Amino acid sequence: MSAWIRIFIAAAVALACSVSAQAQPPASAFARLPNIEHVSISPGGDRIAYVTNEGASKFIVVMEIGGEVLLAIDANTLRIEGTFWHSEDLVMLRVGDVLSTFGVRGDVDYSVLFTANAETGEVEQMVRRSNRIGFNPDLDRVAGLEAATGRFLMALRDDQRALNLLSIDPITRRQRLRARGTPSTRYWIADATGERYVQFKFLERSDRYEIILHQDGGRRQITEATTPLIDIGVPGFTVDGLALAVTTVNSNPRRTRVLQRLELSTGEISGVLFEDPAYDFGSVRLDPYSGAALGVSIERERRHTIWFDDELERFQTALETAFNGAAVTIVDWSRGRERFIIHAAPADTTPTYFLFDRARMHADPILSVYPELLDATLPARRAVQPVMRDGMRIDAYLTTPRGPGPHPFVVLPHGGPAARDVAGFDDFAHFLASRGFGVIQPNFRGSDGYGAHFERAGHGEWGLGRMQHDLTDTAGWIVEQGLADRNRICIAGASYGGYAALAGAAFTPELYACAVSINAVSDLNAMIDYASDRFGHDSQPARYWRLSMTGSLEGAGRHALLDMRSPSHHADAISIPVLLMHGEDDTVVPQSQSRAMERALRRAGADVRYVPLDGGDHWLTEYPTRLAVFEEMERFLVEQIGG
Repeated sequence: MSAWIRIFIAAAVALACSVSAQAQPPASAFARLPNIEHVSISPGGDRIAYVTNEGASKFIVVMEIGGEVLLAIDANTLRIEGTFWHSEDLVMLRVGDVLSTFGVRGDVDYSVLFTANAETGEVEQMVRRSNRIGFNPDLDRVAGLEAATGRFLMALRDDQRALNLLSIDPITRRQRLRARGTPSTRYWIADATGERYVQFKFLERSDRYEIILHQDGGRRQITEATTPLIDIGVPGFTVDGLALAVTTVNSNPRRTRVLQRLELSTGEISGVLFEDPAYDFGSVRLDPYSGAALGVSIERERRHTIWFDDELERFQTALETAFNGAAVTIVDWSRGRERFIIHAAPADTTPTYFLFDRARMHADPILSVYPELLDATLPARRAVQPVMRDGMRIDAYLTTPRGPGPHPFVVLPHGGPAARDVAGFDDFAHFLASRGFGVIQPNFRGSDGYGAHFERAGHGEWGLGRMQHDLTDTAGWIVEQGLADRNRICIAGASYGGYAALAGAAFTPELYACAVSINAVSDLNAMIDYASDRFGHDSQPARYWRLSMTGSLEGAGRHALLDMRSPSHHADAISIPVLLMHGEDDTVVPQSQSRAMERALRRAGADVRYVPLDGGDHWLTEYPTRLAVFEEMERFLVEQIGG
């Protein structure tokens, strides 16, 4: 047994022993924002930065390891999206906001980069609009770092909408143009030195993408191809710097995602870095110092990281063994890999962040993510496979309250629809089960993670097709298994899950006693028109929505088809109580979608309650919004199906 395993067994046992029974935790314990998130460690390994939340209060903390707090920045008005380090003194903050912009329909999600100096306490915005910088909703796009100068390479659009690559000093804010782009440029990637850059272009009129290498003052096209929807990504260079790591779709029966080497010299695919025959990988794990591709995260039955780096792969294996099967993530590390930030998530309890010190061979807990739940005994959440009407088994996650069934139940489809649920702690599922409701979360056809074939099986299947049939069959399955009281089943969800809840109420009202819809689409034609008006008819978002909703990129004959599948056009068929909630700052699905649904239900004389979420965005990232959703949902479910 390695020393790493011995050390982490002690840490895992200590974590497990801290869990004991207590009274039912309040809604605020589940709705709270994480007590710790966005954790990063400085290059020298002596400092960490993280965000901490307590109620509506939010702080960015920078501290010496084992020592004093250097900075505690009030971030109550900010949406922090990430932290990373430039140097031992300078930590970078990714900050988001929602604003209205002239000439753009609807609100816009902005993200900007700030510097925070751990020595002086100064916090400044990295880039501001200038004669070189035009409209950029994402002023935080870092393409790499110039190793020799320490300057950031950032992709920024000018007043002509060309996405250029600029070199920016994080201290003085002085800028230099390193490479000129075009309006069709989508992103830039730099190598470990910051001296070579790759430009990714997509020309919507010709449906052609190009990957171009810039080196020694020249440029050369590596490869090009034609595709109506971008199906290739370039997350970074390979460790040897001779190739790009590119994501494409495999040719196996499930058409899972594959990470391959694209040689810079020939433009040819020369090998596979990672593939799985049954599951898509999620993100590519990049080295925080070189930007090279070191591994992938993948969600099979649970989240897991697979490293191409031998040292990190051995460390990952030791961690998973020591934490007794918990989902363990290596979050960040110092430049020399002397210290690591670890996230450990045992099943059915709150995750905890640890600091591992290699010299001492010891792991110290930093903070628990949901401290109010650390001593709670949460209901078990387990993987099941309901059988659908065509004989297919789909993955689902079942969370049941204590005591014998049948229970009042919530069918809780995820958003997306190209997303998926995975094992482990789930704030909504564990909250509802703690209140006496069973919860089933099916990964219906159209979900991602199972290959393009499974995802595409949901295209054109909204409301009246296979995606909704899978939810209907899941509701029938929990009744057949004796888990659910057939007269006390509610369907609830957010985003696409909210649409599915409304579709269930409209098209299969006999199955459900109530429906809860959060930030949801209710009129499919209006949603496509909104995306087309906002991004352009031939834009990737508009094309995606047409394909997803109609099964066709052009959406031929879509108006009659989508009216037939739009719950707001069938409010007179809804005979069950409906709770609608929608964030006022939702930049993905406009609040008008839920307003239209409310008006249609009221005209039909239905039982409806509409709750506007002040300042709430699409992802429920603010504590007051989350608490309102949890409390409203609990109150409504208790009224309608008990608990």
